[in-house]
Amino acid sequence: MKRNKNKYIFVSFGKSSREDIIPTALFGTDVLDLKRDQDKNAFNALFSKIKEENIIEFSEVSKDEIQVQKIEIKPFKL
Repeated sequence: MKRNKNKYIFVSFGKSSREDIIPTALFGTDVLDLKRDQDKNAFNALFSKIKEENIIEFSEVSKDEIQVQKIEIKPFKL
């Protein structure tokens, strides 16, 4: 699972909260609520996972490089 994160799609059917059904070893893993996805998204989240396509499309990142200003901290003296 660690080498191929998209091989498995974990789902729940809307009866229990995520914390009640996810084993502690899988905390941090995305679990898709199929009931909610069906009712609100017509299975769009499921299809995006199957096709490995992002639902959210991000805009391009600025090509201008930003210079970070450094702050010097003087040595502590008594």
